[in-house]
This record gives sequence, structure tokens and C-alpha cells, in this order.
Amino acid sequence: MATEKRFYEPPPQLLRRRTGQAILSLLSLILGVFAGVAAVRFLSSPAFKPAGPHGFGTFEHGFATEQILPNDLYQIEQRRFSGDVDWLPSGEEVMNLPPSEPAYVGDPTPAIDKAWDELVGHRYWSIAESEAKSLWGVNHVQYRDYVKGGYTGGFDVFHMLHCLDMMRQRLSPEYYLHMHAYSGMEHDMHCIEQIRQRLQCSADSTITPAKYFEHKPGWGMYVDSAQVHTCRNFQNLWKYTQERSNGSLKVPRIQWQ
Repeated sequence: MATEKRFYEPPPQLLRRRTGQAILSLLSLILGVFAGVAAVRFLSSPAFKPAGPHGFGTFEHGFATEQILPNDLYQIEQRRFSGDVDWLPSGEEVMNLPPSEPAYVGDPTPAIDKAWDELVGHRYWSIAESEAKSLWGVNHVQYRDYVKGGYTGGFDVFHMLHCLDMMRQRLSPEYYLHMHAYSGMEHDMHCIEQIRQRLQCSADSTITPAKYFEHKPGWGMYVDSAQVHTCRNFQNLWKYTQERSNGSLKVPRIQWQ
């Protein structure tokens, strides 16, 4: 008598089908893991910027026109502006400045000049050719730096701050006797026009209220500019600029023939 099989053995065709399904499931899982890792890397890369509802990017993640700065350095904070004014009982007008921060305004001093130099002294740095192609496309060759080599650029905020510093120096011609050669009337007009456009482009709609000041001569109403604004973390941009200018992120320059 033939020995009876104690267990059911599926036909070979069914075994092959189940094995094939298992392999497909495993391959799908592996591909899913790789796709997930690739997505995470892309979303955390400088190239990715959430488009927002209009496709232009966002203030907190960077706009489409803003490149190079890594996404994780776009950080938002709220800051109360300083530099508001008040009036003493004598009628003297005074400005409120935080003692813990460098002074950027006032009668010219070496300390104020140093503060501004630290702010904008490294505003331009070497840009890699791959970055130049990404920024300017086929027109990138027109931005070759034939003096230093490679390409040169910097974040626009530091250009605006440089312009503001030039306007500050113009207020004290007796102190700044040797202004730069490019700081003539045309440069002044250029700076004013750039700052005007920058302010209108940002269009901060935080309300600046008028306030009654008891000791203000004449009409007692004046703006209270010590209001809270939503800002980007400026130190992140400043530190990145330092690293690109003369730090660990400095890009070697190509010497053009």
C-alpha cells in the first residue's frame, strides 16, 4: 500500500506563482524604500523650494529667485525694531538703541565703521561654475570675473546694506574725506533707487502706529517704530557669507584666458 501523504502539497504551478508574487512584493518594497530616501534627500537639498500657491516660492523656505543658500538656513523669527525716538522733559529728542548690539548710527567713530565693515565687508564671494549655470543659464558666461577669476556674487541684502552705509557716510563729509571713487552722485542715486525698490518689493505691511509724546515740541504725535516684525534670521545669511568668502565653503576661482 502506498504511503499516504500527511500534508497537502500544492501543485508546482501554484508554488511558482506564489514565489513570483513574493519576489515582486520584495522588489516593490525595496524600490519604495529607495524612492523614499531619494525624496527625503531632495526635499532637504538646496535645490528644493516649496512653490507655494503661486509657484514663486515662500518667505520661510526661499523664493524661486533665491538660490545657493541651503534650505535649513531659512529660519523665521520675530524681532522688535529699535531706533525709535522719544523726547525728554526738556524737549530734547533721543533715540533708543539696544546697548547689547553694535551701534550703526551716531556721530562717526572707528567703532561704528568697524561694525559696518563686519556687516558688509565680505558681501561678495566666489561662485562655482555649476552655480553660475544654474543661476543664469546660457547667459552665465557674461558674468565671468576677468579680474579675480571664476564668478563673483553675493546675497542682495548685503548690497543693500553697503548702499545704506554709503548714504550714512555722506551725512558726514568732514569725517569721510576720502570716499571711494565710485561713491559720486551717480552711485548715490543708484543706492537710493536700489533701496527704494527693495523696500517696495518686500512691502512689509506691519502697522506702524502714531503715538502721542507729551514732551514733543509742537504737535505731540509721532510714529512709534518699536514694533514687532516677522523676519528671516539674518545671522544665518551672514555666517554663510563668511564661510563662502574666506571659510570652509570658499570656492576656488577659475582663471580665464
